[in-house]
Parts: sequence; structure tokens; C-alpha cells
Amino acid sequence: MHLNESYSIPNSIVKDMASYDPDLRLRYCRKSGMVRLERKVTRGAPLDPAWFKQFDDYESARDGFLKIFDFLPTQENFDKILFTLYHMDMWRTGGPLALINRLESIEAEKKENERIRRHDMFTELFKDLWRHINTVYTVPEGAGYRRYLGTGRGESLQ
Repeated sequence: MHLNESYSIPNSIVKDMASYDPDLRLRYCRKSGMVRLERKVTRGAPLDPAWFKQFDDYESARDGFLKIFDFLPTQENFDKILFTLYHMDMWRTGGPLALINRLESIEAEKKENERIRRHDMFTELFKDLWRHINTVYTVPEGAGYRRYLGTGRGESLQ
């Protein structure tokens, strides 16, 4: 497959992509100089090209495709396309609801860990303060009331 005057994709990779998902296509992005992997939108309402500001996104939406990711057009990146698609596939891991549940459980776990960490921090911080407040301090002998003897310059209040 010929992308532009400088780059072409091996036919074996194009065949592997078509067998993995026939709605995928590769296109060269003129602005960034990268290859865009796009997928035809088959569910929901068709894309409105007016939503997109960049010309390449506009063209993709006009054709009914949506960008999945960009990559540099090198041989090693072409070999990683299917691997990346496989690991990015939301339906392989149970669909959007499973993804939402997984993200919510991760978020709840982070909140709980933060609460525990904060509790430990305050426990350590206030342990010494609590000990200080609840310690009975005794007054040394003779530290009670003393009569004012003046400033030491011979003055007296009597």
C-alpha cells in the first residue's frame, strides 16, 4: 500500500489488518508527517465534519472514519500495529461497562488508600500533641507566688 511518495506499507501488514478488522484503514497525515490508523464508524449517528478543526480530522469525519492513533511511519511501528490494536480493544476486555466498572474500582481504591494514608499521617502528627496535652506537669517546689521585690535598683513598691 502506497501512503505517499516517500512511504509505503508492506502488503502483509495490510492483509493482517483487514483480517483483524475490515473497517480499519491507514492514511498519511500531511500536517504531522505521521501515519493515522482510522476506523469506520459503524454504530451511532454519523460523524459531523464540522466538529473537527484540523483538516485531516475533517477529511476522516467526512469519509465516516475516526482516528484511533498516530504513529511514525517506520517498519518497526508497522509491525506493532496489530499488537497495539489488540491491547487497546475495549470489547476484548468486556466492553465499555466493564471498563467503567474497572475504572470506578480503581478510583475507589485510590480514595480508600488516600483516606488510610491521611489517617496514618494525622495519627502520627497528633500522637505527640495528645501526649503533651494529657501529661500532668508538676510545679517545682517554691515556684508559687512570690512578692514583687522591685527592679533590683533599690526600688520597692512598699
